[in-house]
Amino acid sequence: MIIPKIHSGSFFENSFSILLTRMSLSCSSLIITIFIARNLGPGPLGLFSVAMALCTIFQYLSILGYDTIVIREIGKDQDQGSWLIKNGILLGVLSCAVGAVLMAIIGNILNYSPLIMKSVYLSSLVLFPCFLNVLGENIFIGLKKARFAFYTALVRETAWLVLGVWWLSLSHDINAVIGAFIVSRMVGVVFLAYLLQQEKISWWGDFQVFKFKEILGLIPAFFLINLLSNLLLEVDVVILSKLVSVEDVGFYNVTKKILRVSFILIFSMVSASFPTIVETLHKNHKMIYSYFARLSFLMLIVSFSIATSVYFLAHTLINLFLGAAFLPTVKFIQVLIWKIVPLSLSFLWSRFLIAANQQNKDVVALMIGLPLFFVLSIVFVKEWGTLGMAYADILTLICLAFIHLHFVKRTVLPSEAKI
Repeated sequence: MIIPKIHSGSFFENSFSILLTRMSLSCSSLIITIFIARNLGPGPLGLFSVAMALCTIFQYLSILGYDTIVIREIGKDQDQGSWLIKNGILLGVLSCAVGAVLMAIIGNILNYSPLIMKSVYLSSLVLFPCFLNVLGENIFIGLKKARFAFYTALVRETAWLVLGVWWLSLSHDINAVIGAFIVSRMVGVVFLAYLLQQEKISWWGDFQVFKFKEILGLIPAFFLINLLSNLLLEVDVVILSKLVSVEDVGFYNVTKKILRVSFILIFSMVSASFPTIVETLHKNHKMIYSYFARLSFLMLIVSFSIATSVYFLAHTLINLFLGAAFLPTVKFIQVLIWKIVPLSLSFLWSRFLIAANQQNKDVVALMIGLPLFFVLSIVFVKEWGTLGMAYADILTLICLAFIHLHFVKRTVLPSEAKI
């Protein structure tokens, strides 16, 4: 039997394609933000930021974890693409309709001005096209053809840039940019539909009710994983805002952005390996331990290398790109960047649990990790200030990684495997 190759050309090709796909949205958003700031000023930029921030939250929530389900099911059987799309379309209609209503309710509860609410209503229309883009992209990731997801992202983000700049220049209205965003997501859907059709995967056909019921049974666990993991990664700034100065919160937020950028490569590599994890587990289970060991070692080496590089380059990079005023950020970066090591391993090992249909164990791990983080962060911040948050974050992720490892050892790896 052949052990899956994690150093193969296809693995690195898919990793690089996923990396570029994720970076494309960040780049297009940055360019649009700069263009708005330079042409309309801080007021319209703030309006745009509020509307898009609310929209982004519900984009993530409306997915309901279905993106992970898609990759796992295709990893088991690559012929399942069509029914996953058909079930996904119905699921997306329901979740995005609820998301759009909740966006409107929250906007009114927060007492946004009529101008902001107009943008909120308009941006809610993008939820379903975004859902379909995520659905199609993850079909290709599951098929180990992530380059098609990147091609789509390239076409989609180019359309947003061209239309957004053009329409904003004509109207000087921030909603023109949001309208361009909606149209660009629709362009992405059309392009994905064409590419999927070339792979003999259709967006239409007979609907299987029993399959939809099966998917609905999986959604709660995957939604909780999505919700809890995002809370664990994002709640630190909220806690800090109540315990330290606004200036320190700003420094810490810069540190988090650097961490996010540093994690993109790890995310891409784990996402590229996920279909193979599923395939190996279900078709060649005796080889799963070898793949687990090799992939874990690779993630350890890559994450440690990234952390070391950022640690030594932090002072130079901050001084070069942000200036001397942000040099206090360096001490936070040089501590928090080590979080990437346990985070990488925890993220990888959670994929093994999900691949083995043990996603409930992932939920349990996160339900332990989140309250632990709350307690540690409050205690450590009171003791060591903002730097204490970094310590709490790292310690929590180390504990979470060991919990994931414990569950993987018990439920995924062969009983004769020794760690």
